[in-house]
Amino acid sequence: MERMATVVVDSETEGSTLPVRKRRDSFDLHPPSMSGGTPAPSEAGSSVCGYESAHERSKQKVSWWLNRSKTERSVSSGYGTMSSAVSEAESELEKDTELLEKIEETVARNKSEPRTREDFLQYSCQLTLDPNTVHIRLRLSEGNREVTSGQANR
Repeated sequence: MERMATVVVDSETEGSTLPVRKRRDSFDLHPPSMSGGTPAPSEAGSSVCGYESAHERSKQKVSWWLNRSKTERSVSSGYGTMSSAVSEAESELEKDTELLEKIEETVARNKSEPRTREDFLQYSCQLTLDPNTVHIRLRLSEGNREVTSGQANR
């Protein structure tokens, strides 16, 4: 926290009521003005006390600002935040729709099981069965190409 608003006190002004110079680091998050703007909760309804050190007041304001900005980031209250959330949801929906279309195309191309006679015949082939290895209760036709239930022709 001390990197966010570093207080520099001149040796002449230490202990006096003269204003204090402040310097910012390059990585400062630009909290609200220390003298104006929305007061921190500790300052609400009262003027800035001369009893607290400038460093302590700055530290409180910075921590108040950080806590406030955390809650504002988690709660979308502004139009800009809401529109960015809507556009993000829209882009996610578009990605999901494209993925679903690709899946549907793949399923249409790769039919997993045949449904019509033509589909079944596509995978058919001519077989010749061996009468020596057929089950006792199955009967083979004369060309050993058809099987029926019943006593075998032995």
